[in-house]
Amino acid sequence: MIRIMTVVGNYYPFIGGAENIARYIVEQTNDADFKNDVLTIASGCVFPLINSPHKSLEIMHTPTTAYSIHRVKPFSWFGKMKEGGYFRYYTFASLLINLIRHSRNCDVIHAHTYQGPASAAVIVGKILNKPVIITGHNRISRLRDEIAEGVMPSYLLKALKHCTRYVAISREIARECESIAGMDANKVCLVYNGIDTTIFSPTNAKARLRVQLDLPADHVIVTCHGRLEKHKNQETLINAFARSASKNALLLILGEGCERERLERLVADLGLTDKIRFLGFRKNTELYLQASDIYCLPSRLEGFSLALLEAMASGLVCIATDIEGNNDAIKNGENGFLFNPDDTEELANLLDKTLVGYNHQWAMEMGQRAREDVVKHFSLQHMVDAYRDIFRAVSKR
Repeated sequence: MIRIMTVVGNYYPFIGGAENIARYIVEQTNDADFKNDVLTIASGCVFPLINSPHKSLEIMHTPTTAYSIHRVKPFSWFGKMKEGGYFRYYTFASLLINLIRHSRNCDVIHAHTYQGPASAAVIVGKILNKPVIITGHNRISRLRDEIAEGVMPSYLLKALKHCTRYVAISREIARECESIAGMDANKVCLVYNGIDTTIFSPTNAKARLRVQLDLPADHVIVTCHGRLEKHKNQETLINAFARSASKNALLLILGEGCERERLERLVADLGLTDKIRFLGFRKNTELYLQASDIYCLPSRLEGFSLALLEAMASGLVCIATDIEGNNDAIKNGENGFLFNPDDTEELANLLDKTLVGYNHQWAMEMGQRAREDVVKHFSLQHMVDAYRDIFRAVSKR
């Protein structure tokens, strides 16, 4: 049995792309061949409707066996979590000490994200002579830029070179490992994120779902889901939707974030409050996707978007920005459409095209090809099998 210690900045019930992938890997490899435990930070910042249990130890159960979650509490005054400055170093030191304590009996340390987890994993790997795998969920160039701006410490980039394996989730991140981080190419593995294609799948019950979700039966529904943050670029989607000639379209924006209030003001200023709905955080995103016709991902920056894969697997006509990660999954004009994230007019034209033709033969075939590609290349099983192979390889070094 191979024992794996996963260290990640946030973990369930915090829900985000990196957190979901970490949980998928842990729970899908927790069986007779692999034993997992998790070390994370008890973040005080979680999405609305989710309560973060600030406990030092929790036991989670999978269909096969249980695993432990150890939560490191960051520095706090009167129960209020402190972040940044010296508080950041306190949290890192606490993470480091706990990782040393809990990793003594493991065979592999697996770190997610560039911040404290990756650096702590590399240090502990050296101290305990353990192989270290790092999965980076964002572009290395983004980390480099944040270091240059003083947002992140420079040692984070240096730490990447000392891992046993680095898992890149897109082709561009794999290229950046050598060109920016100076890593040995033999250490880099390309493993695309994967999703559960049984949960995210097309349905024949769209009309019933729309009644259940209080959505109009006679509208073409465009959906976008994810955090409401500047780099997610929902503003471009809203402006493009405002230019669309279609009168029977409804745009659903699912998610929470610091941009929500500003985006709601924009919608009101455009006179579109009856055409664009902000639904906030939703656990059942698969139902909204199944009830929709078109999906749009307007992000300026992605690692490798789970949200896009979920929409593709649901058989929707997908429109996404032509950026690294997205163009690993979307072949323009074949299984979806790509557009320049700065070109509102281009997106408006694509929306017009798909809003008119969403139920035409070409659109149905495009959605079908999108699902087939996800099942073939980006399924949860493909991802988990790849990680199993990496765990086995590094544990035999």
